Amino acid sequence: MHSYSLDFRSIPKDDFEQFCQTYLSSISCRIAYLRLSDDDDTPNECSYLRCYSFTMNHFSKLHSLTFDSINSDSTFYKVFLSHLHCLDYLKYLKFTDCYFDISSEESQDLIDQIWNLPKLTHLYCGIIFRNGYTFDATKSVSTSLHDLTIVKNSWYGNIFGCLLNSTPNLQKFCTELNNYDSDHRPPYKEFIFPSPHLLMHKLILTNVRSRREMIYFFTLLPNINYLKIELFSVTLDGCQWEKIINQYLRRLNIFQMRMSFDLVLEDEEERENKQIVNDYMQTYMTSFWIDRQWYIRCHWTVHKKIISMNIYTLPYSFNYFSMDKNEFNFSTVSTCPNDMFFNYNSIRNIRYEPAIFHNKIFSHTTMNDTTTLEIIFPIDDRFFTLFPAFNQMFSLCIHISSVHQHDQVQKLLDNMPRLYSLGFMSWDTPIMPPYEYTSTSVRRLDLCGMDKSTHKHYKYNQGHCRLLCQSSLGKQCRVLIIDVKTAISVLYLIHHMNNLRTLKVSYEDNDQYSEISRKHLPTTWTIAQKRRGYLILHS
Repeated sequence: MHSYSLDFRSIPKDDFEQFCQTYLSSISCRIAYLRLSDDDDTPNECSYLRCYSFTMNHFSKLHSLTFDSINSDSTFYKVFLSHLHCLDYLKYLKFTDCYFDISSEESQDLIDQIWNLPKLTHLYCGIIFRNGYTFDATKSVSTSLHDLTIVKNSWYGNIFGCLLNSTPNLQKFCTELNNYDSDHRPPYKEFIFPSPHLLMHKLILTNVRSRREMIYFFTLLPNINYLKIELFSVTLDGCQWEKIINQYLRRLNIFQMRMSFDLVLEDEEERENKQIVNDYMQTYMTSFWIDRQWYIRCHWTVHKKIISMNIYTLPYSFNYFSMDKNEFNFSTVSTCPNDMFFNYNSIRNIRYEPAIFHNKIFSHTTMNDTTTLEIIFPIDDRFFTLFPAFNQMFSLCIHISSVHQHDQVQKLLDNMPRLYSLGFMSWDTPIMPPYEYTSTSVRRLDLCGMDKSTHKHYKYNQGHCRLLCQSSLGKQCRVLIIDVKTAISVLYLIHHMNNLRTLKVSYEDNDQYSEISRKHLPTTWTIAQKRRGYLILHS
């Protein structure tokens, strides 16, 4: 029997409703893959689905289910989440950027349902529970789950021990330790140790900000042979890492690490900055590191009495690459031999920094699979060597300082056949974006740029909005993010941008926007979300 895969991201509201009315009921029991989204492009999509009386038990043959950007309440829980237990064939379940305003009992029931799904092997749980739910309360045990990712959750040692006891066959675990628990204070709670017979061998930790919490994880998982870890404001040198690995991770074969931290110089410090960095890097030159070919690269810069350091293992293994401070004054040093070059193929999200990528260590580097790029114009010849193709580019954010950079920007747009989102982050020009640029693929415009001199967002008046509606990019725009001076401009954009279906607009005068929206908003448009400082309108 033929099965169907349905991905409802970025689908127009009318098309979605027509599909639900015409086709969904006849194929629901044959859908193997389903992805629902309530993001800015498709706000309230799940609410529209609910209007046609669809619940999860209508999709009984699902193998993969994804919820994107769901901002749910108890009604959503009752319609969709309370029926997850009906999905006996589900293997892959994913919640990305979700916020659940549900009761503690409903939160517990949701997790218990998930843990009791008989064939579930992969779970990605990116949920913020308003009630503060954590994963230490589940009494259910999942013997099928072997790949688990949990983000947006506050971890403490006792919680993770309970979680491991409820997933005895877990092989891979990924999470972020973003709890800022000071290493100098007593533990928040006593640590709980799980069964010593765990099968897990792969651990990925991001946003690690506590050395104590990190080591606790290692204590629980002595059998892991793969560790990928990202640390912020935790300072460890090569000798300290060597001691930790020898003590807790003796079976480790693959070590992928990235650290960002600051070294504060003492007033009496006599060593030069370069010598301080070299002394630090020397701790990664012992036989422990060289014999394993675990090479380290460091980008560093100095501001006043602070040395900011970005450390990572080679080859680079993270999906983003960004340097934030004093971007034009970086120096680079590595522990690898000079004739060795390493790839950066893992990078998907990058801010192009000429001061970094002009270094000879990147002379053999190309990035063909980048999907998100931020760039400051003008760009140099090295840029096109580093990025020889843009076939995978989905989102581009640009900073423009002159109208004379038009040709460079247009050349980029002409070579990005899949570009969907174009953002103008800052500009210093007498007219407002999107200028006269053209693109056959761009459907989303972000015009909430920041004036660097005032640190305030640019505001579009009605004249600016008129030029926007007349522009090529404005005419084909489906999703617009903008900051306007007056509420009347909102109505102007809605009436004159014929392809617009989602408008996210910032505002200051709440009463004025509410009154105009109530009296003058076309019947085909609704306020999908209203939060402090902005509205999301949808047609």
